[in-house]
Amino acid sequence: MHKRDAPSGTAIRLVESIREKAGIEIPPERVHSIRAGDICGEHEVEFSCPGERLKILHTVTDRRVFALGALDAAAWLYQQPPGLHTLEEFLGIEP
Repeated sequence: MHKRDAPSGTAIRLVESIREKAGIEIPPERVHSIRAGDICGEHEVEFSCPGERLKILHTVTDRRVFALGALDAAAWLYQQPPGLHTLEEFLGIEP
């Protein structure tokens, strides 16, 4: 089964994070998604200026990475007191 959402939820969250943390507004037409072949997950953020580019790239080649992350989160959640917990809390990211 191939995912059909575009842009992906991860791409949308990356854009939101850049907007929140760096104060950079990214118009929707600047966010691109490609669903092709057996790509599990590849996300690239590029900042460009005349004469230079900065790229941040994350590539997943095996879906087990996502399953292992879910298991880590479940083990962490099991140790928490009852209540509502967030992924940001699990990752130690301040809101």
